[in-house]
Parts: sequence; C-alpha cells; structure tokens
Amino acid sequence: MILKNTSIYLDEANLDFYEKLEFFHDNFVDKMLMCGVAENGSDLEEIPFSKTSGHPYEFYQALIFVAKRLENNFSARLISKKRLELECLFFDFSPPNFDSQVYMIQNVMDWTNKNNFSCQFWELREGLSIRLIKKFWR
Repeated sequence: MILKNTSIYLDEANLDFYEKLEFFHDNFVDKMLMCGVAENGSDLEEIPFSKTSGHPYEFYQALIFVAKRLENNFSARLISKKRLELECLFFDFSPPNFDSQVYMIQNVMDWTNKNNFSCQFWELREGLSIRLIKKFWR
C-alpha cells in the first residue's frame, strides 16, 4: 500500500520489506549515530540513547530536537497482524541549495516485549535524496 509520503508493507510482504531493509542498510547507510530502548509511547527526548563518538553532545541534542519538531519527509512501515512492527522515518535536514543530508530513524517494535521498542538514528550516505529513497521503497 502506498500513501503520498509512506510505503506500507502488510503481513504477506514482510520478507520483501526485510530484504529491502537489509539492502538499504548495506548500500545507503553510512553509520549509526545513536540508539535506545524505551516504553511504547515514550517521548523522543526521554529515550536514554547510547551515542557513537565522532560528534559533540550538542549535535545529538540538536538532532533529537529537530526530529521531534519536524514531520518526516517519507516513511516505510511494516505492519504485521494489524500492529506496527518496524518503521523507517526519513528526514532531510539540508538547507536549500546544499547537498542532501538525510537521516533515518528506525523504530523496531516489541524489542524485548510488547511494551517497548528500539529507536535508532542512522546517518545516510552523503548525496542520497528523499526522491531516491521514495523510489527505492515503492
């Protein structure tokens, strides 16, 4: 199922979704920036994230601040048995007329039980655009 800015994969398409996700990580993801586990419904700013090195603390805080306040540019979601199983939210934080810098938040539901999820921030390879991401997930 395709909505304007969301691709939705339902039960029988889960293998296709996971194959695409693996290919996407192998070919378009640069590195993980941070990850954390929290109870369902937790506010993004309340998730206890583990951060990778390479950026100052303020970078991670700004990333969370902006991601919380902006609507994602595109998302890909896997729904299994009428429950969200996994979602990838894509944000382009590039200023106009500059190279694209897209980030992905990947939320994996039921991480250790049905009451929590894993939230991961990924930096995508430089130059990858939302247009190409939409084309990939369609």
